[in-house]
Amino acid sequence: MMLVSLALTNQEYAAAESTFSEHILSNDWIVRIDTSECAFNISKVVSGQEQAEVRVFSAAGDFLQIGHGTVDDADPLMINGNVTRFPHTVTASTNLACADITADNDSVTLTGDVLLQQEHDCPVRGIFSLTFTAQDDHSLAFAANIPGAYGGKYGVSNYMALHFDSPEDEEIYGMGLQYSVWDFKGHSVPLISTEAGLGRGLQPITTIMDMQHGQGGTSTTSYAPAATFITNKQRGMIFDQETIGIADFEELDKISMVYWHEESISGTILWGQDPLSLSQEVSKSVGVMEPLPEWVQQGAIVGMVNGQEFIEEQYKKMKQLDLPMVGIWMQDWVGQHKFPEGTRLLWNWQLNTSWYTDWDRMVDGWAEDGCRPFIYINPYIADLSDVDEIR
Repeated sequence: MMLVSLALTNQEYAAAESTFSEHILSNDWIVRIDTSECAFNISKVVSGQEQAEVRVFSAAGDFLQIGHGTVDDADPLMINGNVTRFPHTVTASTNLACADITADNDSVTLTGDVLLQQEHDCPVRGIFSLTFTAQDDHSLAFAANIPGAYGGKYGVSNYMALHFDSPEDEEIYGMGLQYSVWDFKGHSVPLISTEAGLGRGLQPITTIMDMQHGQGGTSTTSYAPAATFITNKQRGMIFDQETIGIADFEELDKISMVYWHEESISGTILWGQDPLSLSQEVSKSVGVMEPLPEWVQQGAIVGMVNGQEFIEEQYKKMKQLDLPMVGIWMQDWVGQHKFPEGTRLLWNWQLNTSWYTDWDRMVDGWAEDGCRPFIYINPYIADLSDVDEIR
């Protein structure tokens, strides 16, 4: 937009020029906005390297969208901890129009409107805002809002999406606990905690396991996905949303973050000299793991299953052999049951007194030896209505 034809009159040039603005924020962040194209880009001024400015975020056109998707369809999304269907978008808003800009030394806000729905040939438009706030030399906060898009005055949408540019040669790393994929370019990541899956794309086992309520999984399903990544372009992103969604890296020149039941998306844009510095910046936001207590190095934590009688027999044997133990880990404290797909734990997260008939006496005895009980729990609840012994 800065390259204006010499054939323009002075008045036409001034009109074209007035749609573009540049905002230099604190900590050397630069935000450039062209309201006529509804486009913006953000750069970080850096020193000590050949590239004086690093572009960390840019988008144009319908970079914010709302619409309807299949998340609220009648069929369940998850059964027994496995995603049985992945929701997708069906409709999407268009004609995002950028209008006003307000700015100060630390932040800049772009506002405009978006077509929410069309009723009887009469468009219903809503207001959006997108704010960037400089935090320090490495981080810039952002917040996008479309008030009333979900469950409010308009209630016309069940998702919100943010689309932004990604160079074709960008490599994307992170996304929480992952097992199979290193560079996520060309992939999508479900932002929902789920069983990782048996097969995870490997055939024919994945298809076979998917017949058992979606137990096959994909190469990116995870117990603990996170909408956090760094790239080989000296940038990273952290998203704040707690609702479920999907991080879509499948298009080679774009990244799309879709969140269900949302009307706002916020987070942090990061700049770092290299992957190590970017990882350190991510840690400042998401935190780092506390050091393990010293007592875990003083003996074994032994995992066993098969009910109290078996556990106590094995504990007695190990104690007689003078095996130093600091913990006994029992996944089956909730009991087990033979389901059609195999023997599984009972995910009602209640102590099963049929399997552990005298739990308190058992663990009190271990405490006298300096040994702690460990259990297993996850965030899923299983339908156990057909399990007779727990009715």
